[in-house]
Amino acid sequence: MPLNIRKPYRSVRLVLFAAFALLLTLPLFVQAQDTMDGDSVFVSVRLYEGIEPSAMNQVRVLPFEEGGDGFLNIIKDAPGYVGYYRVLSDDSVAIVHMTETAEQADASNELARDYVAENLAPLLPNPPQVVQGMVSVEYAAALHDMMMAADVSSLYASVRIYADFDIDNADENARRVEDGFLPLLQDTDGFFGYYVMDDGVDTLVAMSVFESEEAALASNEMAREFVAAELAEFLPSDPSITAGNVSVASLAGVDGGNNLIDDDRVFVSIRIYRDVTADARAELSDVAFAEGGDGFLNIVKDAPGYVGYYRLLSDDSLAVIHLTETVEQARASTEMAREYVAENIAPLLPTTPQVIEGAADVSFANALEGDLMDGADVGSLHASVRVYEGVDGDNLYTPAAVFGAKLLPMQRETDGFFSYYVMSDGVDRVVAVSIFASAEAALATNGLARQIVIDDLTPYLPNLPTITAGQLIVASLAGLAEGGNIIDAPMMDG
Repeated sequence: MPLNIRKPYRSVRLVLFAAFALLLTLPLFVQAQDTMDGDSVFVSVRLYEGIEPSAMNQVRVLPFEEGGDGFLNIIKDAPGYVGYYRVLSDDSVAIVHMTETAEQADASNELARDYVAENLAPLLPNPPQVVQGMVSVEYAAALHDMMMAADVSSLYASVRIYADFDIDNADENARRVEDGFLPLLQDTDGFFGYYVMDDGVDTLVAMSVFESEEAALASNEMAREFVAAELAEFLPSDPSITAGNVSVASLAGVDGGNNLIDDDRVFVSIRIYRDVTADARAELSDVAFAEGGDGFLNIVKDAPGYVGYYRLLSDDSLAVIHLTETVEQARASTEMAREYVAENIAPLLPTTPQVIEGAADVSFANALEGDLMDGADVGSLHASVRVYEGVDGDNLYTPAAVFGAKLLPMQRETDGFFSYYVMSDGVDRVVAVSIFASAEAALATNGLARQIVIDDLTPYLPNLPTITAGQLIVASLAGLAEGGNIIDAPMMDG
């Protein structure tokens, strides 16, 4: 899906999410039926587990998005389509697909099976756990005002699957949930939606949706305590839990059924050249990577899938950040850079670069336009690139989530904040890029990040980061000034 960096219609998106959330705020459940009764939809939950960390980058970005041959576009055209969303955790993907009838849900599972076999078999090696049933939307409208105020770009969901459910007491279970558990969720800050359903046999699924990871995870503890106190006779087994960001959300009849959550991820190739001499830096600040003529920026701007490009010079290094739409394009950009350096500037960059590729969150790339851009001295942008090595591969995305929840708000409150990117290479490295209007602010964010690591992330980030900080002398975004260089530095030709 081509990434639209510019997002001037956030208020419109909030309205659209209010409509989408009508399908999330489902306080009742009913036993599995074969048809929709007007106030209910049929839901199929497919849970893919055991995904390797190295595969999660690809699973997170392209395969299920709208556009092209993505799975969302396929099911949007299928009969009875109502809605679809995707919840990502560190090693699993939960797909929630809403249709009008049980037959259509069965057909969606067949479509998913074929799509995975043809496109994603190496990434999703295990057959999914599938649970289907009816859910009621009778009380959805009650949360309209709450939904309108939500920060829908950061929805987080927890999906709990209970086995050995006592189906003979489903009605009593529903009454206790409606009277006791739902009010607890509604009183929690950031509550966005809830639904629960059973498959009519022996499995129950509950989903809680909040505006923050902390609240969604806390809902699991609330559920555990409530089940122990009120529902132990109906739910004798502990649930399997999948929790993560809601990265795809689509609703038939709203915006043509398009994806209502911009996944805000692109693939990135970061190349860091070390041991750059003072004389070489002076030349690198001039023509070699500038736009215009045969400069490298013009080359990458014409390449497929171009999203953005940054170049950062520090005291002894050069960092290049290249954003593309797919992992293949990111890898191609690395090869293009290797050939360009070899043919044009090999004496200036004598060492082999450190190359890091992966999916990056670009939620705040749009800070380079609009109100924040007005009055800013974009010719003096500074950036800090922090590379964390030796990351715990089993918890690879935990640091990115914590940085997003804690570091990002701090940065946004800092004068001159421009944008923030965080990515993982899918193996053992996490990279964070912070961009500000001053060197002081860019360097200060390193101290903020260090304290967050000490407080929350030492088990996941055992090593101090390698930091490259300096002035951005090239910054280019597709769709913004036609992808031209948006920094007008006097030293540059072009």
